[in-house]
Amino acid sequence: MGACSSKNQVADYAYNAKPSTISTEVSQQDISVRSALTQNIIKANDGKDIRDYYEIDHMPILGSGISGQVKICTHKATNMKYALKSLSKRAVAKEKLSRMKEEIRCMAYLDHPNILRVHEYFENKDVIYLILELCEGGELLDRLHHQQGHHYSEKVACRYIHTMLTAIAYCHANNVVHRDLKLENFLFENGSPQSELKLIDFGLSQYFKPKEIMHNSVGTPYYVAPEVLEGNYDAKCDVWSIGVIAFMLLSGTPPFYGRSDADTLNAVRLGRWHFDEYLFKPV
Repeated sequence: MGACSSKNQVADYAYNAKPSTISTEVSQQDISVRSALTQNIIKANDGKDIRDYYEIDHMPILGSGISGQVKICTHKATNMKYALKSLSKRAVAKEKLSRMKEEIRCMAYLDHPNILRVHEYFENKDVIYLILELCEGGELLDRLHHQQGHHYSEKVACRYIHTMLTAIAYCHANNVVHRDLKLENFLFENGSPQSELKLIDFGLSQYFKPKEIMHNSVGTPYYVAPEVLEGNYDAKCDVWSIGVIAFMLLSGTPPFYGRSDADTLNAVRLGRWHFDEYLFKPV
């Protein structure tokens, strides 16, 4: 990856890939914080055979992420479709298995209209299964790529950033930090231009104590905060990532990039960001 010199290159960055100054306020009412006593209710089905309840074989695959494969499944009694996320316990390292269980634990605390909902959880000696709300509108990254000029208007970008901030404010109020916010981790509920966004993939999330400092350097190069790379950060690292997303929604290109992941991370660490003025003329 090199310096951006054409609109085609901008499209490549947007597709394969300091925060914009969008004025977006999040009110306490927007956050809609619930206490830990009103958690999302996840039905645990340890030891039960998922195939007794869901049709999961020969179903379309939606994708794969840090915690395993995701595909469509159908509830046999209601014929309702869900997303099924599965992880083979024998095929992965203990670290990845514990990450999946941490993801379940974090999502058990969250019940928000812009956060993907977990309906059920199955576990046997070989596999962990998560039954998730099905979103069929695709990733925000893909929809951005298909916009004219590969960017959104300020009005639309504002709406999306407001949605992201309310979801993350809710997470932080419930002591969950996501740590991997990026365009790929926001799905549209359906194909409508007015579709709601849903935050997904809590595979790198962590439950934290108030004022806790974290030290594990995790995340995605384009979006990671510099303090995460230094191994000394708190939940505010999510806010940096949303700033990067805002920049990309308005311009179609990331503020930090390089010819390799190492170059990109070095640019983040040094605060060496790219601002092409012509990309922001419509803003």
